[in-house]
Amino acid sequence: MKRIKWFFTIIIISILSFSAHAQEASFEGIITSRIVFGEVDLSPLAEKIDYHKGNVQEQIGSFFRTLPTAQSDKLQAMIERNPMMTIALLMIPPQTTLYIKGGTILAKMKGLGYEMEHYHNLSADEAFIYTASLIDPQNAATSTYKPSEGYKELFAGNKLITPDKYTFSKLPQTATVAGYVCNVSSYVPKSAPGNATGANGLPAVDVRKLIVYTNSEISKTINFSHPYYIPEADGILRIDIFLEDSDQPTMVYEMIKVDKTTVNDSQLQIKKSQPLYQLTDMEYGMKLLGITMEGISSLGDE
Repeated sequence: MKRIKWFFTIIIISILSFSAHAQEASFEGIITSRIVFGEVDLSPLAEKIDYHKGNVQEQIGSFFRTLPTAQSDKLQAMIERNPMMTIALLMIPPQTTLYIKGGTILAKMKGLGYEMEHYHNLSADEAFIYTASLIDPQNAATSTYKPSEGYKELFAGNKLITPDKYTFSKLPQTATVAGYVCNVSSYVPKSAPGNATGANGLPAVDVRKLIVYTNSEISKTINFSHPYYIPEADGILRIDIFLEDSDQPTMVYEMIKVDKTTVNDSQLQIKKSQPLYQLTDMEYGMKLLGITMEGISSLGDE
């Protein structure tokens, strides 16, 4: 039971934290984000897997075999130092498309064996999360929550960056992300992460540092679509995530395309399944666990 609870916690933190939320804003358009893990761009991976062909493990292996040797070796070394990195690598959606119209946003993404849509409407005070198996699309679950009640359940643990736990510093340099010149700042935990282990006995994955890139032209609406909730007044276009004591980030979450365009109502329609669960419902949690485990189980296909 402890192992199940630990794994469920990893899923909730890794998946739901990458879903989208919104604030009242005037921005309208479509934004595409990606994940770079250990210098490897994972964004093409989810689209390359054909679950009807089977042998998913071989398909994933084929993707990684195309990587330059230096990238492959660095990624392998990272995983060997901390096997928990494998969980993050497998569970995090590598690419997300955000459809934004003022205070309404719909995020669409694919992970290993699942697809997810997250609808958030601040003015209507409603939000829905739809998750379905890519192996068996009938295996789906939809949850709901009220944005006015906060996001503590979505940004659990170290995903919620607060001034009492992190030291904020504005850095002197600027950087260009998705065509926008960004200010750069850092967030460093006030307490040293140390060498703690998780409930499963493996090394814990703790944040050593976050480097954050912001631009005032982009609405902070998008800030709720990120893996960490960071109290910035402007739109965050990139986060360098340091999970090891290294000069290079373990993972980079970044916007790669910002398209200011008209978003119609059909683009903001989310899929839904029945029954409709509350986000904190344990039955929903177990249903979500089953859907995501299908993707993990597919790695054992012959």
